[in-house]
Amino acid sequence: MTGRRTAAWLALFLASAIAGRCQDYPKVELFGGYSYTRTDLTPSHANASGWATSLSGNLNRHFGLTADFAGHHGGASESFNTLQYMLGPRFTLRQKRTTWFVHGLVGAYRFDSGRPLTRTGMDFGGGLDIKIGRHTAFRILQIDYVPARTYGTWRDNLQVRTGVVFMFGKR
Repeated sequence: MTGRRTAAWLALFLASAIAGRCQDYPKVELFGGYSYTRTDLTPSHANASGWATSLSGNLNRHFGLTADFAGHHGGASESFNTLQYMLGPRFTLRQKRTTWFVHGLVGAYRFDSGRPLTRTGMDFGGGLDIKIGRHTAFRILQIDYVPARTYGTWRDNLQVRTGVVFMFGKR
């Protein structure tokens, strides 16, 4: 009886592993869209609108590497621009019509309000994509916490993004 039970569990495990391998996922995902940021301008905060794009290469169904770029312009009393370029791992949970993801990225953050300064930046966040076609998805929401060190102070920035994802290749 124990041998049959073990064989049944082994067969179930192998069947689920094979089914998981048969599910397709894209080799590359390209995102482009709108980005809103709430920037810490100690002692106050400022809002800015801009663009964001990212390119993710998926190494397997749940893990990939992401290169992320974004730029913003804003400020009510004092005009400023930001530019960021980050790289790091991305973890995904893929379902039939949705893809949840989280990432941790490191790179450079440029802040310019008359005196341009580029320093270390980070990006921790995640989001939700919903498939709208075979090779496209709509990024319903992406929320990122972006701490950046500028002018000797760590600034706590929050970004919210939405846009379109294009998927290429199958693995």
